[in-house]
Amino acid sequence: MNLKDRRFGRLVVEGNASRKGYVICLCDCGKRKEIRATSLTKAFQPTRSCGCIHESICPVLSFFVKSWSNVCSVQFEHCLV
Repeated sequence: MNLKDRRFGRLVVEGNASRKGYVICLCDCGKRKEIRATSLTKAFQPTRSCGCIHESICPVLSFFVKSWSNVCSVQFEHCLV
């Protein structure tokens, strides 16, 4: 499956990684990350960022919710901030 130059949320696939089944992605925040190709294309909770969405949402939500760990354990990759 050729995913090169395709966009998935905040990630753009740059090419195949050295590990089989992984691709190198560039996130809109500037980070590069190796991600399993099937994680990008799966229908339920696909990967949409390098983790920067999670990092930006959890501090905001923790202000309103007392249980930091419960909020941050939820995956927010499907959100576009």
